[in-house]
Amino acid sequence: MIRIAAAACAALVLYIGSAGVLAEVVVLYRHSFGGPANASLHGTTCDVDQYAEVANTWTAHSSWQADGTAGLYSAATLPFVPQPGYIYRLRTALRDVVGDDYWLAVGFTAGSSTASGSRFITGATTGHPWMLRRGNASSLNDQLFAGPGTSVGWELNPTLDRSADVDFEILLDTRPEKWQVQWRQKLAWQDVYSVVGAHQYSANPPIAAAGLASGQTSITGRIEQFGLERIQSDLQIVPNGHPKDTAVFRRQTAQLNVTFQSGTQPSSVWLRLDGDVHYAVDESDPRIAVLSGFDPQLKLYTSRLIISDVAERDAGRYFCVLNNADNFEVVSDRATLEVNAIVGFWPLGRREFEQGRYLDIEGARHADVEGAPCFVVGARGIPETAAQITETAGWATSQPLQISGATGQFSISLWGRWNGDGQADVADLIVETLWGAAERKSGAMAQNHWRFICVVYDGTMGRIYIDGQLVSTQPWQPADTPELTVEIGHSSQAEFFDGALDDIRIYNYALTDLQVSSLFSGDQDCVLPYASEFDVSGPLGVPDCIVNICDLAVFMHSWLSCGLYPECR
Repeated sequence: MIRIAAAACAALVLYIGSAGVLAEVVVLYRHSFGGPANASLHGTTCDVDQYAEVANTWTAHSSWQADGTAGLYSAATLPFVPQPGYIYRLRTALRDVVGDDYWLAVGFTAGSSTASGSRFITGATTGHPWMLRRGNASSLNDQLFAGPGTSVGWELNPTLDRSADVDFEILLDTRPEKWQVQWRQKLAWQDVYSVVGAHQYSANPPIAAAGLASGQTSITGRIEQFGLERIQSDLQIVPNGHPKDTAVFRRQTAQLNVTFQSGTQPSSVWLRLDGDVHYAVDESDPRIAVLSGFDPQLKLYTSRLIISDVAERDAGRYFCVLNNADNFEVVSDRATLEVNAIVGFWPLGRREFEQGRYLDIEGARHADVEGAPCFVVGARGIPETAAQITETAGWATSQPLQISGATGQFSISLWGRWNGDGQADVADLIVETLWGAAERKSGAMAQNHWRFICVVYDGTMGRIYIDGQLVSTQPWQPADTPELTVEIGHSSQAEFFDGALDDIRIYNYALTDLQVSSLFSGDQDCVLPYASEFDVSGPLGVPDCIVNICDLAVFMHSWLSCGLYPECR
């Protein structure tokens, strides 16, 4: 009797790219200042306004003009409250900034005001974060501030050419618990912004608006463009691009892939999950490699985890964490790597019996034996290669083992010879599972005859084989039992098998009909599809299921022989 029984166990970098896949951008505000000269900006609606369900208008001092002429010693703002989980991009195009050391500015503010003197430094429009451009005659550098007002500030170094028009950009990242900000600038004719500062807040700023400000009446200039956008990830795994569950045999090579798009240069880290704990795969292991590739036509990136010479210890759940230069992160689905192997093998012969245990020659889950076993002629006719089971001796219990992986598949095979008496008084085979399923095959265990029994579960269906032949197929629903013991020749209900057992094997995958047949016959079959045509020899002069130089030598010999009939000319 064999029974499976449960065992008790117990630096800030942001960059929004323009190549590959672009980030998903939602335009909250966009304004081109195409209104008439000498008309007030206050109360004007934006060219594009998707910030809220109601239309929003500019709140501005009377000196700010609809054609973009900058106001004097005041601010112009639009309502805006950032939400966690996004990057917000604020841009403005500053043109013809003329004057002394005073300035024009763009930034996020604590609120709105039409009052003179409300200009990002204090009051209702206190800025955080913001940046300013000084007049063309200034000898001072432009500046940026995290806020509030002019606190936590830096000079822009380098400050761009005073005679040139400039574009300013502020990126506010609300994804982290403590928000981050980055400031950028470029000349109007340039395509790419340069980063000029970065900061992480210890306390998130109270932002309620975004807009423009003028430092003093001695500065003039024009605003050509203003925009505020909400940016979502430009890093995404394509449909069917997540890693897939895979199963390989020992010493083969396993590969898990993730295929994705990214607007900027990506990086990837593969991790393994062990319970609730995850850790990076050990790339110092020469068997493990993480390779990256890019298809310029499809604009797709691929990250591959490759494990060569796979062993049982590599089995587990893996996933990939992707990052890119935009500071976006995506986590792939988890994929299971199954290593198909024989996880338990108890030959039950005298040679595999040591110190009161049947040795497991595959998984080292040895079985503690009751009494002094008697070894008899085995199923292959070899003396002392099978164990005789009685009520008081020969039966055993193994150490716990995992008989199936994440797929839930397993196979169990054994040879049994029933003596015809004892507690089992009928020659029936009963296959009983922990989850309540039981099947009886009448007359299967003929008295004093060896029978080969194999039970296979493919994750859905259970199959029973007797002497290599399929005799039953039924749907099974397994129990969730992470570790099991093998009770050899007995059960926890004090039942025992009166007879002999030989060659018990457990696999963590579903054997095929052909594999079951080969286990029964003891033969080795070559399953190479081209073996009959090309495997014609080997080191001993006979086919060996390997096509190599031995087979080539036979072909070359025939190439040097004339095959014309009736004679060569």
